[in-house]
Amino acid sequence: MTRSVASARQPISNLVKNYNFENAPPFTAAQTSGVNRWIDGSAGGLVSDTAYPYGWGTITITNGVSIKYDTSVYYSGTTSMKLSTTATNSAVAVASSKGTSVSDGVLTGIPVTPSTSYTLSFMMKTNYVSGDATSGAYVDLSERTGGYVTVLNTSSTKVKTTTDWTRYSITVTTGATTRFIMPLLRVIGNDGTATLIMDAWFDDIVLTPTTPITRTAVT
Repeated sequence: MTRSVASARQPISNLVKNYNFENAPPFTAAQTSGVNRWIDGSAGGLVSDTAYPYGWGTITITNGVSIKYDTSVYYSGTTSMKLSTTATNSAVAVASSKGTSVSDGVLTGIPVTPSTSYTLSFMMKTNYVSGDATSGAYVDLSERTGGYVTVLNTSSTKVKTTTDWTRYSITVTTGATTRFIMPLLRVIGNDGTATLIMDAWFDDIVLTPTTPITRTAVT
């Protein structure tokens, strides 16, 4: 028997793996300029049992940067992600992925539903050292089709000064062909005057659907 139609909101859950970085490697991995690697330092390619639990891979390393899980500065828990530009004309970015490869910059990202609203929320703390640039520290949401082609980048507030922990958010509606969203944590000092040296810590990164999803109850 079919009863009257009922609607229900899909339970909201965080889509970002290892969103608070509590699942951290037991070491700080060496990273190489121009080479995409999982955050534990293993090479690009199929996800290994040791790499996948950490959920993050490098996509940008340019001219003197530092990437580490920081157990001395964090917003909650015991760990944050710390990204630093350590020389002029440098940039660094890491991406959250549930994909199978970091080779050639084709991290697949987090599977999402087309034509649906999603909100990314995160905590960020920054430490200005010297210099200037156009961007600084921020988070991108890269929207991708099934062919891993970037079709949209939506950025949070860009910070170039010293700030305490602050919550930022981005809300986007995926396109009709969108299959993945990839959050990218960035510190960019190689644009504008290209001399910015600074640190940024990221923590409590939450990606959730914000569009109500209805279901028909049939019994």
